[in-house]
Amino acid sequence: MSPTHRGPPSGSSARAISGGKFPPKLPYARRAVVLALLLASAIPAVTARAAPFGNPVLGPTPAPITLEYFTAIDCPACEQFEREVLPRLLLGESSTPIRVVVRQLPAPEPSLAMLARALLCLPLGTDYLARRAELKHPAPAGAVPESGCRSERAATDVLEFNATVFRLQGFPGTPAFLLTRHDGAAALGRRSWVGRTTWQDWQSELARLSVPSADGGDP
Repeated sequence: MSPTHRGPPSGSSARAISGGKFPPKLPYARRAVVLALLLASAIPAVTARAAPFGNPVLGPTPAPITLEYFTAIDCPACEQFEREVLPRLLLGESSTPIRVVVRQLPAPEPSLAMLARALLCLPLGTDYLARRAELKHPAPAGAVPESGCRSERAATDVLEFNATVFRLQGFPGTPAFLLTRHDGAAALGRRSWVGRTTWQDWQSELARLSVPSADGGDP
């Protein structure tokens, strides 16, 4: 599996990610960073439970495996995952039920901030992934008049919290995945990676995660 998207495609934001400063600092970033630092020692517990502050959650709850999916705007590999792999995970084609937390990251530039919030606040439903794909490619391009969020400030906080978790995990780009096998709040195994993946890759990763290690830790 090789990464195909390493952050925003161009400009100062693309340079920032290579220096470990993605996403760009936003008005409420300091509060999100402080919160994340307080939670840093408990990140395994945080990521194994319900998504904080309103991230979209797909699939059954509870489920023995939780996938946290970090996605960014202008990420072709993210679109490939949402088009070719995620529907199969949600339809139960894997042997184990999976709960998916969609962690949208902040926009790489101010002109796309409304789109990032709109993707975060998109209502769930049976056609969620189709509507999400349409929202990413509006006609005319870039025409997203409103986010649909109840609170723009709260939505921005969610995006920045996701970005802080993203940085703490050390991910170099998107799509990024954190797959956790757990029993309630107790994490029994965890795997993470970045980049384009096929359905066959996912079957292998899920199989590896489902086999407990001898010491009870990560497989």
